[in-house]
Amino acid sequence: FVIEGEEEIGSENLGKFLRTYKHMLPADFIVLSDTANFDTGIPALTYQLRGICTIDVTVQTIAQPVHSGMWGGPVPDPVQVMCTLIAGLQGKKGEIDVPGLYRQVAKTGKTQLQRIRKLPFNEAKFKREARMMKGMKLAGEKGYSVYEQLWTRPSLVVIAFDARPIKGSSNQIIDHVTARLSLRTVPNMDGRAAGKAIVKKLTAMPPYGAKVTAEVVGAQRSGAYLLFGTSDQIGSLTPARSRTARSSSSPPPIVFPAWAITATFVMLLSLRLSRSRMSARRGLANRLPHRRLGQRRRRLRAPRCPSARRTS
Repeated sequence: FVIEGEEEIGSENLGKFLRTYKHMLPADFIVLSDTANFDTGIPALTYQLRGICTIDVTVQTIAQPVHSGMWGGPVPDPVQVMCTLIAGLQGKKGEIDVPGLYRQVAKTGKTQLQRIRKLPFNEAKFKREARMMKGMKLAGEKGYSVYEQLWTRPSLVVIAFDARPIKGSSNQIIDHVTARLSLRTVPNMDGRAAGKAIVKKLTAMPPYGAKVTAEVVGAQRSGAYLLFGTSDQIGSLTPARSRTARSSSSPPPIVFPAWAITATFVMLLSLRLSRSRMSARRGLANRLPHRRLGQRRRRLRAPRCPSARRTS
């Protein structure tokens, strides 16, 4: 067994570990049994993953903290400058307002889009499960359903903000502030390239000429349709839907989650198991015929640059 606990911070050390001890980790297949159901009583087959890119940005306006009573007003506040920069990353329609970011976003296939739009959606339940405060409205990109946003569109959130804590604060303008941004990428997007585009936007014309430094501290590509081909080639999963439906009132939806599993990608790419069998739901996929690129009844194997699917 290999037990790895760095998933939420990018699993930076796992690849090196696997390459170093590859001779001790022979495997015939990798089983992923952590996939989730679409809803209670409704099973699902997960076939894609969103990628991730992490960007750190720091804003500095003064060399050291100064008294707000003596300098407040004409001296720019780095916290307010940071908030302005972050707010500027969102467009009027809820999109990520970064030039060129959507250039490589894969267009959702007709079959996939039809499947997504047929899925039932309960807004009240969604808000409740997301622990949203009472009375709040959903955010996001206009023109796309909630599932389309979660599964086919990139998203950007602030996952950390480092300024002076309330405890120990005083009447001072602080000298600098740092934020960490998390970008979720989708099919065809290069996470690092997307992160660099965000860095360019943040550092191009900062308010008041503030010193802004930003860097991509981690990036992982989306695991999009590397395992089963394009979104319109997912018909090969029909047998799986039929078998899974035996325990359900209807065939399961075919979906992909709004997260990525760094460990899975690293394990597959590092070990490069030539005969690895990707499995979900206790080996269900291993027993299915796979039709891809015109080849019929082919055993499911990991491609040369394999991806994986899993929910967490």
